[in-house]
Amino acid sequence: MSAAFELYALLGEDRFKKRMASQLASAQSVEVLLSALLERQGTLDDYIVGLITHELVVRGCGLRQHAAAYNMLEAVNQRSIFRGLPLCPLAMEAGIEFRRYTIGSSGNGIIFGAQDVEFVEFADESPAIPNVQEHDGITLPVHNWVAQSNGAAIGLKGVLSDTRQPQEVLAELDFGDSKTREYKLRSIAPDVAFHQLFGACANGGAYSGGEYGAVGRLYAFLSMQALTSAGDFDSAEATERIVQRFDWYEFSLDVWFFNEWLDIGILAMEKDGRAFGLLAGTDTD
Repeated sequence: MSAAFELYALLGEDRFKKRMASQLASAQSVEVLLSALLERQGTLDDYIVGLITHELVVRGCGLRQHAAAYNMLEAVNQRSIFRGLPLCPLAMEAGIEFRRYTIGSSGNGIIFGAQDVEFVEFADESPAIPNVQEHDGITLPVHNWVAQSNGAAIGLKGVLSDTRQPQEVLAELDFGDSKTREYKLRSIAPDVAFHQLFGACANGGAYSGGEYGAVGRLYAFLSMQALTSAGDFDSAEATERIVQRFDWYEFSLDVWFFNEWLDIGILAMEKDGRAFGLLAGTDTD
């Protein structure tokens, strides 16, 4: 344990920190990790402590029962980039999949998408949707697909002028150079959308190692906030309440997507209003 924390001090590369934090949380008991963190109060930066803390949270480790460590972790959490994330999993995080390590492996993959749904042709064109805006916050979970793995992603938000079905929204949005002709679509629960966002971020694309569990958790909440609200992220609990006001769908299209496991399409549509948010990402180039 001591050698691992000394490596943190010597190697400040961000990706190394994220990977090591995830491996430590995967391999060490919560008691050993918390004891090491307490012994090194003031010598580790808040980012490292936050990484390890939220790697433990996504694994369902109970932190409240360790009172001394919990108080320290809570104080660090409030001043780190992870502020707004609770030190316990929320309901929508139940059963979340995270990286499991074996010798010579960078971790397990998480499968998502609508491969088992048949393509359907779009009906006649609907009126264009005006004032659709791109939103970078929506694409945070798949940023590493784009930056490190030659993938592509787009996040869109808008407010409909009339009532539309989800497939009518998909038909009128701009996903690239080609006009889409067919689609796959099915309804999903908000927690399924969260798990897909987390999996895409934590595990990465075809040629990237991903952002691991702690950052995956943060970016998944930030993306869901951006998909459903015009306001800034305040807390995971507030975001969890907001997303319940939306219907959620996963989709694929016949252009741009290659309809393999490294495609992600999520659409959120307000139940009692006309706001919508959409994420489309692919790394099946």
